[in-house]
Amino acid sequence: MIQKSKQTSIRITSLFSVLISLMLLGSACSFASQSDLQGTQIALDIQSTRQVLRQTELAGESSNPPGQQDPPQSPSITPSETINPTITPETVINIDTATPTSTQTAVVQPPTITPTSTMENLAGPGFQAFGDDFSDPTSGWSIQESGSNQTRYKNNQYHMIVGDPNTQWWTYYPYNISNGSVQTTAIVNQDQPQASYGVVFRAQDWENYYYFEIASNGSYQIGRWLNGVHSYLKQGTNNSAIKSTGENFIFASFVLDELSVSVNSVLIDTVYDNNISEGYVGLSASTGEFGGFEVSFDQFLAGRD
Repeated sequence: MIQKSKQTSIRITSLFSVLISLMLLGSACSFASQSDLQGTQIALDIQSTRQVLRQTELAGESSNPPGQQDPPQSPSITPSETINPTITPETVINIDTATPTSTQTAVVQPPTITPTSTMENLAGPGFQAFGDDFSDPTSGWSIQESGSNQTRYKNNQYHMIVGDPNTQWWTYYPYNISNGSVQTTAIVNQDQPQASYGVVFRAQDWENYYYFEIASNGSYQIGRWLNGVHSYLKQGTNNSAIKSTGENFIFASFVLDELSVSVNSVLIDTVYDNNISEGYVGLSASTGEFGGFEVSFDQFLAGRD
């Protein structure tokens, strides 16, 4: 009886040991299974990260082809100082009254009054101009009287009286032009065929300038004084565009060596001469055998190209 109890006890102990071993084995298997799953998940995460990195590298290579690098960034520059342009005033040409040796006396009347705001300065792309309606007697044109010759402002116009015969009386405004044009409206109330009137351009002094004048009989002349020697570049007669009395719109353009003149918007003539390349602009009146000629000018305009 005692022997059987011992055997039974031994069997129970053995079964219990087996059971404990099985439980330990199950726990080990479960831990191993979980470790395998975690290891597998870590391996998948590493593989996924590698794929993302590879895709990023491929995207970078496609946006920047081989051999091409990102352009350098432009440096930011901060100016250290503000530079103001320096404006140099135009050279003033002094013109003196003189009498050249010629059959016609050139009498020059330089302006002696400082220009005021009446002189309108107009600026545009590639073009600059000034104009004067002669409404202000201090706008800068000469006011003088020499014997029977006279220049003055009157009734919002500029008047020139040439009392002496065989005399050209002209005045200028100190606006220097190389290539450009000059225009004005001239008014005469007397039919005096030997007298003429018009505009002056590229005037440097009394010995060097161009002029264009018309007369009441339809004649015209494009003249030049060069180093004190007078020459007619062109003369014409009986031009129907020129009115004997009343208003005549006079226009002259000068670009390089081409000098073109018009009256009342009709082209009169074109000549070519470039002995004088630049100078001031002005107005003129001339007499022939008889003196006592008067002309008025209105709306003077000169422009640079």
